[in-house]
Amino acid sequence: EKYWPGGLTIVVKAKKRVPLLIQGKRKSKGTVGLRIPNHRLCLKILKRLKSGIVATSANFAGQPVPKTSEDIDPELKKQVDLFIPGKSGGEIASTVLDMSGKEFKILRSGAVSADKLAAALEELPLDK
Repeated sequence: EKYWPGGLTIVVKAKKRVPLLIQGKRKSKGTVGLRIPNHRLCLKILKRLKSGIVATSANFAGQPVPKTSEDIDPELKKQVDLFIPGKSGGEIASTVLDMSGKEFKILRSGAVSADKLAAALEELPLDK
């Protein structure tokens, strides 16, 4: 709750009912990344749907995070069903925290620092 909605993506083991199409590939097979963005329109859509949305980042792996809709690679735009023009919710990409294994690890540093994550995780009653 401390960083959701916000710039934190959490990777967890996928339940059997999660389609393979949206599970992680290669090294992260059998996992799924979860995020609640701090974006007014996205939050309204999520509330109305009462469900999650399967979405990709607005960039291909390894490419810079776009700041505006004009910065998004045209090839990526061709591959999505819905594109909502506008500005990104933040200057920094989300932090990706892998909680799918015995040890938690940061896969990508971003909006939430490692120190803040460590402090938040210490506050949780985790049964690992």
